[in-house]
Amino acid sequence: MAKLIFTADDFGVVPAIDKGIVDAAEMGLINSVATLTNKDGFEKSVEILLDRSPNVEVGAHLTISSGYALTGASFFTEKGSKFKHYGNIKRPKREADRVLELVQLEKEIRAQIDKLVEVLPDRRVKHLSVHFNSLYFIKDYFDVLVKVANSYDPVIPIRSVHAKPGIKHDFFVGQMALQIAFKNLFRQKEVDHIDEFAEAIGDYAKSMTNPPKMPSLFHTAHYGPLGLAKLSERKVEKLAKKKRRKVFKSSQKLQDDEVCEYVFHLIDDNYNLLEGYRASAKSLDYHGINDKYFDSRMAELRSLKTFKQHYEDEFYPLTSWTNL
Repeated sequence: MAKLIFTADDFGVVPAIDKGIVDAAEMGLINSVATLTNKDGFEKSVEILLDRSPNVEVGAHLTISSGYALTGASFFTEKGSKFKHYGNIKRPKREADRVLELVQLEKEIRAQIDKLVEVLPDRRVKHLSVHFNSLYFIKDYFDVLVKVANSYDPVIPIRSVHAKPGIKHDFFVGQMALQIAFKNLFRQKEVDHIDEFAEAIGDYAKSMTNPPKMPSLFHTAHYGPLGLAKLSERKVEKLAKKKRRKVFKSSQKLQDDEVCEYVFHLIDDNYNLLEGYRASAKSLDYHGINDKYFDSRMAELRSLKTFKQHYEDEFYPLTSWTNL
């Protein structure tokens, strides 16, 4: 049987999301949490999480596209150190600027990791992931990520470069490339490098002199649909059952020697508070944490509850990042 890691992303930004993740960890539904560290007050959220679930493995959810930079990072930010939208990710034209850009990138992601190190009782960040996977589409960015991850003792594992199901990953890569194309008309080269490296990253990672430590796969089947209209509670419940079946069916296709990280997006499971949660998140500066998707997040948490009820003996306990 394959070994599974269940990670909840986007911790540390929205109180309702944090509550859903804390509850999921306390119920033993997940064993891994990825927190953004560039939001004021995230430290308190991590402390609450670990107080209630001391064995959950906390990692840094790195970002160059949401919130504010900790180090300025002028190549990645707008006025006031606010990160640019991910559709604006592109390399500078001048070679000297590209060198400086990568220096800024390394400094910024180290700062985000080290801010989490200061909060953790054992001073050990258990894993790294990247908001929007935005360090996985440009070779130089990925090189910096791997360099930084491998520089810690012990080495910090990163989210796998091998995504399943591929159709969702390919759609996201295409969406990012399309947005860059619209923002950079007549500069097709700014799009091609994303398509090309996204296809080659698996082989590239294996060929590196010091390859990253990572699970065999990460799985995105649980994500979606993106919110276009509010779901009734009955539809949320129906969606939760569908999501539970997806996790089970996809897990049955994994090889016995594979370690697969499933990525979940959760929120507090209180449908009566859903509209209030949406309203509280309207002014977010974090691209990708979409208030219209909150009902789908609720379905994800409900699906995990029933998943454990149905399959506890078969899938739990989950495997650990430290066992990779």
